[in-house]
Amino acid sequence: MRTIVYTAEIDDRFGAGKVSSRIGLSSPAKLFNHDSNLFEEIRAENAREPVNCVLVDECQFLTESQIDQLRALVNDYNIPVMCFGLRTDFQTRLFPGSRKMSGAEDASDRACCQGRQSSFQAPSHSKPSPRPAPRKGAEAPP
Repeated sequence: MRTIVYTAEIDDRFGAGKVSSRIGLSSPAKLFNHDSNLFEEIRAENAREPVNCVLVDECQFLTESQIDQLRALVNDYNIPVMCFGLRTDFQTRLFPGSRKMSGAEDASDRACCQGRQSSFQAPSHSKPSPRPAPRKGAEAPP
């Protein structure tokens, strides 16, 4: 099974051209930036040797045009595309790529995705953390 992995050119936390997991697994990845034509790159790769799947990490950095290119790969070449990344920034504003994916998605676009979607990442606790006792002499909050 041949999978092509992409990651954003600006993401070099684990080294350029590399996708890594928290448990230590990693894979080499092709880099994309705002000028990348993903459709043409993957179409050429598929002509050379069939591509079974495309995985895109840090998809929040994709442009709206690149989202359309990936949709065309799914529709025209029947190549599953799985995108992973953040939906919103720290102020809960959608990234442009995330906005395009969430605003125009339909059942066929989601067919290859497994698992539950989430809107935010936040710590989860089985019971609420107790509030710390106020310091002696501290004023109560308004």
